[in-house]
Amino acid sequence: MIYGPQCLVAVLAVNMVPKQAGAAAVGLTGLFGYMSYVISGWGMGAIVDKYGWGTGLFSLVIFALIGMFLFILLWNNNPHLKDKLD
Repeated sequence: MIYGPQCLVAVLAVNMVPKQAGAAAVGLTGLFGYMSYVISGWGMGAIVDKYGWGTGLFSLVIFALIGMFLFILLWNNNPHLKDKLD
């Protein structure tokens, strides 16, 4: 369940930068992705310890919806097409 969204983030990153910076964009998204796993594990543990599993699972749903909304905002964004039109 993690690999699919991580691939989508890499695809979005490659599409958002010039061709020469594609590998660096994918590397940075991977780095920040793995760093966020550590931080989210700590944060999820703190939420569950303080408020219980019901609130923890509800927060996961909210964060998934926020991520989905951000992907929808970037769905048709193609900066390479804008460069060709100028």
